[in-house]
Order: sequence, then structure tokens, then C-alpha cells
Amino acid sequence: MEKGLKTFHVFGNTTLHEMVNSKPKTKAELLDVKGIGERKLEQISDRVLEIIRKHAS
Repeated sequence: MEKGLKTFHVFGNTTLHEMVNSKPKTKAELLDVKGIGERKLEQISDRVLEIIRKHAS
């Protein structure tokens, strides 16, 4: 992740598991994931969605 942060500093395990299971494709779907709020969505959603798209196919 950017800014030298470790994954667990950005998302908890529950949030990571939910993203893996739901594979959100849009910002709206990402916002439905527990642990993703407006602020986090604004800060890193583009990068997160890019990573999910890359690994979900």
C-alpha cells in the first residue's frame, strides 16, 4: 500500500475477508463492505478496486 502502510493498518481481517468474498466492482459496492467508510473510500478506493479487478479474473 502507499505511504508505507501495512495492510492491517488499512483494513482489518474481517474487512479483507469480506472484500475477497464479495469482490466489489464499484465504489458503491465497496462502500457496502463493513469497515469501508466514506473517508477510506475517498482515499484508496481506486487502488483497492484495481487490485480486486486484477486478482478476481
